[in-house]
Amino acid sequence: DVTATSVVNIVQPSPTLTKTSVPSSAPVAGQTVTYTLTAKNAASKPTLYDTVVVDCVPAGLTVLTVGPGATPAAGTGVAVNGCAVGKTAITWTIGSIAANASTALVYTAKVDPFAAGAASYQNTATLTGSTLANGSNTVTDERVPTTTASKTLTLAGAAAAKTIVDNTLPVGEQAGNHVSGPYPAGPLYTSYALAAHR
Repeated sequence: DVTATSVVNIVQPSPTLTKTSVPSSAPVAGQTVTYTLTAKNAASKPTLYDTVVVDCVPAGLTVLTVGPGATPAAGTGVAVNGCAVGKTAITWTIGSIAANASTALVYTAKVDPFAAGAASYQNTATLTGSTLANGSNTVTDERVPTTTASKTLTLAGAAAAKTIVDNTLPVGEQAGNHVSGPYPAGPLYTSYALAAHR
């Protein structure tokens, strides 16, 4: 008998998704944040087809503008837009991404002008694509690569500082302390108190 063996290596698209923001951290209440998502397919990989990116924007961030090809919709549940209830879904229908090619997706959102100090906002975007150009991403018919990218922004919180008025006093003399509580512009503080402890 004569036999022959052949090894088939399956090569599929390898997408990545990154997210950046300006400012990159510590925005203030009422500030506009610019988010940029970059969807990319790795070099020497097959084309990624039927690519869709959905970004779930949390409550407290109001979407102002979106780039071409995007469809913002009020968050009404996972079954409707791919995001949790109360979030705003922004959907980009990208289509094909060739090997080593990338697509930038930009939108702006405004931080709640009444946001509390140290409030935190996290939004997660999901990229889904497929190996066949058939107009759908169905795991029973093809391979469906998926990847995510998240970004968390936290508003600055209040801080306290204490300095000694005179730190060269002789033994037995009383020293004075200066206590201050600077807090950043923007966040809303409903109560604010300083306490000094020996």
